[in-house]
Amino acid sequence: MIPALDINRAQKFYATVFSWNFISKSGNTPGPRIFMTGGDVMGGITLCNAPRSSEASESRILNYIKVRDVKKTIDKVVAAGGKVRKEPYRDVQNEMAEIEDTEGNVMGLLRFALY
Repeated sequence: MIPALDINRAQKFYATVFSWNFISKSGNTPGPRIFMTGGDVMGGITLCNAPRSSEASESRILNYIKVRDVKKTIDKVVAAGGKVRKEPYRDVQNEMAEIEDTEGNVMGLLRFALY
């Protein structure tokens, strides 16, 4: 689950940037929002009650989202209110970047060379 202070804002961010489809069993309440990609349930967004401390905002584990184009995805992130934490970089075969969503969650973007 992805924590969010504003579940509607977070849902809009992820729907805009990654084209994720959301379902909610809780109607218009702030309950969890489950997202789907390719017809499969992949995860969700859940309401958290307190803002992250600066210490908590630095993840110890960095999850990556596979994308087709890192630069185009970064453009969508910024347009949707997110931030670039680390500009695109390459390892031997892959292109990566790090972003921050509207809720302060940090994650990576990854384009496999063979994707």
